Amino acid sequence: PIKPEELRVFPSDENIPPDALNAKIDQSFVPTGEPALPKSREEFASWKKTLIGKLRQVTFNHFPERIPAATLVRTEGEQVWINTEENIQVRLRKLVDLEEQKTIVLVVANEDIDRARMNFGDEKQDTMFVVEPRGIGATQWTTKNPPNYVERSHYLLGRTVDSGRVWDVIAAARYLKNKHPAASIKLAGEGRGGVIAVYAAILEGEISAVILGQIPESLMEANAPALLNSLRVCDLPIAVGLLADREVQSPQLGKFFRLQGK
Repeated sequence: PIKPEELRVFPSDENIPPDALNAKIDQSFVPTGEPALPKSREEFASWKKTLIGKLRQVTFNHFPERIPAATLVRTEGEQVWINTEENIQVRLRKLVDLEEQKTIVLVVANEDIDRARMNFGDEKQDTMFVVEPRGIGATQWTTKNPPNYVERSHYLLGRTVDSGRVWDVIAAARYLKNKHPAASIKLAGEGRGGVIAVYAAILEGEISAVILGQIPESLMEANAPALLNSLRVCDLPIAVGLLADREVQSPQLGKFFRLQGK
């Protein structure tokens, strides 16, 4: 038998040239979109419309113009199961229920659902729910690396699990809005869930605000959601900027503005 190290072009990893592109060649195929920022408030609306149009074209092209509200499947105490898409059911858990529901904070859960409550919202003023998008919490599937059948099947359809989670969050938000039409709906989240909340708010105008914990600074980071082709349009700092006409709370806003050069 031939020793494995004798089959290598370079005897060890230390011998690989420091300027090798192998580990990041995907960043060279198509440049990251860096759209010019609007120069005035008057330009913002058209700038935003153009970028959202591009995101819908290359990343969310399987989304309808407006995602329908989720429908109730069953109620189990303080939690309900809702249908967000055909054959897709997710769990919606109630955290705080006030008699007068002026504001509803919908927290987007990550894999660590025990941290889903975080410090989002005001328990004395806000009704709070947690949505567990597909593959999170009660619907978590077995992950084996490789082959990760569920994730791969989405790619074959030109989608990703995370774009499906954006769908779930929008459908859940619209479900709550239909039940409480006088309430304003805010999304909240951190990490991957926070980024999903950002894109859900971008695509659903009835979401009044986004409350973020720490989130990735780029979609290239390992803990960022996978959203096909979205980097062709813009990276996360610009995506957050698309919500400038609404309320955004985040400890990273100043850093995002510096990343944008503003």
